[in-house]
Amino acid sequence: MSESRKSPVQNRLRSMLLRDMTAVSSRKPIRISERAIARKYNTTAITVHAVCEDLARLNLLIRIPGKRGYFINPERMGFNMSKLYLGVISSRPASCDNISFDGRTFQQLSAVMEALQDQLGSITFCNPKCSTPEEITGEIASLPLNGYLWLAPSEKDLEIFHNLIRMGIPVLAVSEIFDTTPWKAPESNALIRDYYTMGVMRAHHLLQQGCSTPLYIGSHIPGKTFDGFCDTLHQNHIPFRQEQRLDFTPDLVQKAALFCKTCKPDSIVANGTITQYIDELLRELPFLKEVPFFTEGTVLEKKASEYKLKRIPTMSFERLFRKSGKTIAGVLKNLIENKVASFENRILTEEEIFASGIRPGKSVSRFLSIKSNTNNIQQKENGK
Repeated sequence: MSESRKSPVQNRLRSMLLRDMTAVSSRKPIRISERAIARKYNTTAITVHAVCEDLARLNLLIRIPGKRGYFINPERMGFNMSKLYLGVISSRPASCDNISFDGRTFQQLSAVMEALQDQLGSITFCNPKCSTPEEITGEIASLPLNGYLWLAPSEKDLEIFHNLIRMGIPVLAVSEIFDTTPWKAPESNALIRDYYTMGVMRAHHLLQQGCSTPLYIGSHIPGKTFDGFCDTLHQNHIPFRQEQRLDFTPDLVQKAALFCKTCKPDSIVANGTITQYIDELLRELPFLKEVPFFTEGTVLEKKASEYKLKRIPTMSFERLFRKSGKTIAGVLKNLIENKVASFENRILTEEEIFASGIRPGKSVSRFLSIKSNTNNIQQKENGK
C-alpha cells in the first residue's frame, strides 16, 4: 500500500511523468532533468526527487554508473502494459497522507490489491480538482491509468461516471459498505452489496441455534438487512413483533427492560453500536448474560470474554472482503483486458453467503434467487 503514504502532489506528478514517458520512443536511456521537471510542473525539487526514486524502484527509471541523475529505462519504455495501473476514486476527498475512507472501505481496497498481487503496477488515488462534470471527466481520462475503481459515486457524480463509460474507459463502482448509507447505483458497471441476503443469513444463524424470540437492536433507519431478517423468520413461521426491535437511543436500556417484563428474549441481535450500551444493559438486565448475542465481525469480542457471553458472529468481514476483493479484481481485469465499456450491475449475493460461514438449504437458495432477481430489476429501474 505504498501509494497511500504519498502526498496528492506526488501522486499527480507521478501520473504526469508516466504519461510523458509513454510518449518517448528510444532504444537508448534518456536522461531526465529533475530541475526542468520541477519548473515544468511548478513543484519542488524534493517532490520530484521523491517521485523519481519511486519510479526507479519500479525500474522505470535507472541510474547509469559514472553519470549523474536518472535515465528513462528503454527496456520499460511505455511502462509495462501487462500490469494494472489502477486509479481509485472516492466521492469524499481522498488525501494520500490521510485517506478519508472509513476503515471497512479501506479494508476492501486492501483486499482488491491483495487479489491482484503481482498483476498490479500501481494505485493512484484520484481527487479531481476541476469543477464541471466535463472537466472532471477529462482530468480523470487524461491520467496514464488503464482502469478505475470508484468507491460509491454519489448521485452528483453519476454524470461523470457515465461519461467515462461512454468514452470506453474501464471503470467499476462498488456500493457503500453500510446498509443505511443512501446510495443511488449507476445505470451499469456497479457491484452492489446484498444487504438483504446479509439479513437472511443473520436469521439462519438464529435458526441454527434454535432461537425464536430475538430482541433486535439496530438503527432506526430502515434497511434491507432488517427486511431480509424479518422475511426469513416469517418464512419459517416465527412471529416477530414491532416491540422486538429497539433503536440505539439514550433510553435503550429502559425500553429493553420494559420489553423483558412482558417477553423474555432468548437471543440478542445487534450491530457494532451495541458495544457502547453493553455494560449498562448487562448491569440492568443480568439475565441477558445467559442468552447468545448475534453480532457481525468481531463486535463484542472483548466484552464476550470479559462477561463470558455467548457471542455468535453472523458474518466475517475478513471473509467478505477476501471474497469480494477477488470479485472486484476479476471484473476490473475483464473490463481492461476485453475492453468492455459496460456490464450489467451485479448483486454480490454469493459474497454475503460466503461471509456468513453457513450454507443455506435448497429452499432458501431458491428464495434468495427470487429476491436477487427482484433486486436486479429494482436497481435497473432506479438507474433509469
